[in-house]
Amino acid sequence: MHDFVPVKSLHGMEDYVDEGTYYDSYERVEDPESGFRVRVEPAPPIHYPGALDALFYPSSNLTRFPHPKSTVLGTQVKY
Repeated sequence: MHDFVPVKSLHGMEDYVDEGTYYDSYERVEDPESGFRVRVEPAPPIHYPGALDALFYPSSNLTRFPHPKSTVLGTQVKY
């Protein structure tokens, strides 16, 4: 009952379509009569602040960072 019986053929992948083959059958849709157009706009650049400080310890140092100081409004300066 627990003996291995080899199969003659594998079943279940007969209707599999590769992703590249699937998307090759699509055509670009830009119909001027229907007014359907896809407009791709470039993303604006991301500006990082000049004083961006990254605080880290070497990988062998397991001490904790000191607690951040609070401002007058109760917000924390770092972290």
